[in-house]
Amino acid sequence: MQRYFIKKDQLIDGIVSIGKQDYFHITAVMRMKVFDKIIICFSNKESYLSQIVEINKKNVLVKLNEELNENNELKNEIQLAHALVKQPKQEEVIKRIVELGAKSYQCVKLLHCINTINYVNMDRMNLIIKEASEQSCRNELLEYKNMISLDEYIKDSSIFTNKLFAYEKAKNLLDFKNDLKNGSTSVLVGPEGGFSIEEVNKLIKANFTPFSLGRRILRTETAAIHVISLLTNHYEAEK
Repeated sequence: MQRYFIKKDQLIDGIVSIGKQDYFHITAVMRMKVFDKIIICFSNKESYLSQIVEINKKNVLVKLNEELNENNELKNEIQLAHALVKQPKQEEVIKRIVELGAKSYQCVKLLHCINTINYVNMDRMNLIIKEASEQSCRNELLEYKNMISLDEYIKDSSIFTNKLFAYEKAKNLLDFKNDLKNGSTSVLVGPEGGFSIEEVNKLIKANFTPFSLGRRILRTETAAIHVISLLTNHYEAEK
């Protein structure tokens, strides 16, 4: 069943008014009609089985019928901290980690980043996150965090239970992932050129655990998706 993330201000007296891209998707792509059912989601994890009650030239009106007791989110929060990359790569990574269940994406400026400025069209980014969340049946939207320095990232990461960074000279993540504590995890993936020695030393001094993803050197976007997949699989497999 199709689901749509809606802002609270679109809800008045139990009726949701849907326009713009979602209106086009419902009417032109899915070719839905009055009485068809959809799932309406809000960013606070609330979701409702709903029914279309009216379709006019600008809006689809939907009635909320029944709150759903569903939770497709990970019980352990995962943040991907990712070295600044070009926009197409960043967008692809975000699509995939949304599908995999990541809670947030933090962009980090590192020494070997090719880009120096992170310009983000937030309307486009929010749409990418929204569509990926709907497709993968998420109950909440991934949080996109603007670029910060490594020092700022280290300071902000003090709230996480597990702090990791991908480093080819370290022990394989598969060898110690069962030692990860229940709770939140922030994992940092570096740029194509890797971390500088100074950055590695800073991270280790701040109690970050280095790990590798195998014998082969992965592109930064591949590594980012791969590590979130491994962590998701680990936490979902726990009893």
